[in-house]
Amino acid sequence: MSGPHDGQPVLQAGEPLATARAAMILVHGRGASAADIMTLGAELMHPGVAYLAPQAAGNVWYPNPFTAPMESNEPYLSSALEVLVSLLASIEKSVPADRVILLGFSKGACLTLEFAARHARRFGGLAGLRWGLIGPGGPPMHLTATGTETRRALVLILHDSAQPPTTPEHDWVPKGLCRS
Repeated sequence: MSGPHDGQPVLQAGEPLATARAAMILVHGRGASAADIMTLGAELMHPGVAYLAPQAAGNVWYPNPFTAPMESNEPYLSSALEVLVSLLASIEKSVPADRVILLGFSKGACLTLEFAARHARRFGGLAGLRWGLIGPGGPPMHLTATGTETRRALVLILHDSAQPPTTPEHDWVPKGLCRS
């Protein structure tokens, strides 16, 4: 599939992917760049980890607010998701998904969490910094863990407490395999 983000560069730092034990995908926010988010990667640098930051065309993954109807952000949103699909497939040639951490900031966090929800699997970790669920309000997003195996992953979701929540779900308590 071709789209607005095709052919954009991916910055790499840390361990070369071919010899990395783990990888982190860092997704920048609106108006920022792969180089900007890679400064966070530099702060998180750990031996044996490859850090990869894809660049959005025009420094924005999709043009409208994350609360706009999804179709108003096309074809940009689908193209952005495809960037992450392709990047993860490339990483998985050397590093399994359960050793890949996905981290996004602002619109990059919205995109990262949307990607993780659409492509559910065991990741090494998931971090959304200043995010919201993509799409207009509606029924709450239901997060569930299925299966019987114990799963370990780091999930870090930060949101400005001065802003209203992006889902009508309040005081959610994990059930089943999820434990706080």
